[in-house]
Amino acid sequence: MKKGKKGFKKSWIRLLFGLLALVFVLVILFRFAELKEIAFLLKKVSYGWLLIAIALQFVFFALLAFLYKLILAEKKMSFFVLFRTVIAMLFVDYALPSFSASGCVLLYHVSRKKARKEKSALLIGLNVFLNLFFLLLILILGSLYLLKKSTRWAFSITFFSILLFLLCRIVLTERGRAHFKAVLSFLLQKWPKAKKRVASALKNFYEAKRGVTKKKFLAIFGITFLSYVFRISVICAIFLSFGVFVNPLTIAVGFAIAMVISTLSYIRIGVYEAGMTGAYSMLGIEYNLALTTTLLYRAVSFWLPFFLGFLLFRTLVKRNS
Repeated sequence: MKKGKKGFKKSWIRLLFGLLALVFVLVILFRFAELKEIAFLLKKVSYGWLLIAIALQFVFFALLAFLYKLILAEKKMSFFVLFRTVIAMLFVDYALPSFSASGCVLLYHVSRKKARKEKSALLIGLNVFLNLFFLLLILILGSLYLLKKSTRWAFSITFFSILLFLLCRIVLTERGRAHFKAVLSFLLQKWPKAKKRVASALKNFYEAKRGVTKKKFLAIFGITFLSYVFRISVICAIFLSFGVFVNPLTIAVGFAIAMVISTLSYIRIGVYEAGMTGAYSMLGIEYNLALTTTLLYRAVSFWLPFFLGFLLFRTLVKRNS
């Protein structure tokens, strides 16, 4: 954790760069917006629905903590420690840009204090697998829904279905595991240290996965699904705060597109806002409403927990030093 603490001291530069990127993106986004329309939307916002959105967001955090505790299956691993870690991960992912890897590293280090390395590897592996699974599934269902309006979504259905098939094959089958290991070995042949670490992590993950019963896996799968329901419900509540009902599947597709774009981006601040606003506009939602909803959603799901995550991260660093 000393390396993490040293990296944290330098993270303010990256964070400042991210904030500047956010300002730049917002300037561009507002160039296409009508400020009077946005002001009108904000004036009529229902604070009751906003409070519901905030409550749903923290229920989502609690579900993730419960999910991680279920995967680790360690009585000594406190739910409240994991709850704090979930919020701290949000801060770390943005303060230390690494294509979402930094948050996983923090979760791994916290879990290793009470759990074996195989269980920690299982936690990270299942976390990544299930998030990718549900994002791809949402994109496939969304493309099927939009296919009724236009045939241009047929390619998306095929592409995301292939990715989902390959993902399930890699995680759930021995042959897929062997092929994935061979591909990674080829890609990392110039970096022997990284190759060794990846091979060790995969070995720990697959060994721990053998001990997961079907009943437990279904429980993990169901809780992850429920967590996505709550995440999408937060956006639904924000739309309802403006007195507008939007099809939940449309909301889910816009959310998934924004998640994929921001995850693939090194600096996620600003990219997420642009991705979600663009996605909802593309899906037929009026631009001013899409932009205002995106900014309120980010305030509830990111900026509010972000500062809390900063404090919790410092606490975790001190405890794990």
